[in-house]
Amino acid sequence: MAIKQKTFREGSTMNKRRARITIQTERLLVISRSSNRVEAWCDCCRAKRSMVAIDEAVVITGLTQRALFRLADAAEIHFTETEVGRTLFCIGSLNQLRTPNDINNR
Repeated sequence: MAIKQKTFREGSTMNKRRARITIQTERLLVISRSSNRVEAWCDCCRAKRSMVAIDEAVVITGLTQRALFRLADAAEIHFTETEVGRTLFCIGSLNQLRTPNDINNR
């Protein structure tokens, strides 16, 4: 740390010091239950399950949309498509995923 001296009056000096202040903050992310959950038949589970759209599936798993669609194409997670072409993912199969790193390393 460099110390500079300035003369204010004849014969007196004052030290100028630099201080580093660190502020620690925390962030809390609250995810509320979406009203976009739909109860629908899951062919793979052979049961009625909660199904969610891609956006909520991303939040639940921490994976990207692309990764989720790849897992669905590989039949590693369950999904269904609605009459209007919307893809819904089975909550049961999403909850069975371990961690994003496990999926990405496959």
